[in-house]
Amino acid sequence: EPYSARRSRHDFTQAQLFSILVLRQSLKTDYRGIVELLADWPKLQKALKLTKIPHFTTLQKAQQRLVKKGLLSIYCKPFSTEPN
Repeated sequence: EPYSARRSRHDFTQAQLFSILVLRQSLKTDYRGIVELLADWPKLQKALKLTKIPHFTTLQKAQQRLVKKGLLSIYCKPFSTEPN
């Protein structure tokens, strides 16, 4: 299914959210950082077919949901700026 639930608002598909989360991981940024990047990168918005920019909490909840469903690898851990 393209959306997380039949009765969801259908603002973003699971594929769009997954793509943004993978990009966030590869750029090693946080949720707010990827939202800012999307806002400043219209070509990326167009490539992802976004009609609006997701709120950072939308991405946080999507990651939790995708990990729980086993669709996002457990190795895709939230980026932390804290030293090891």
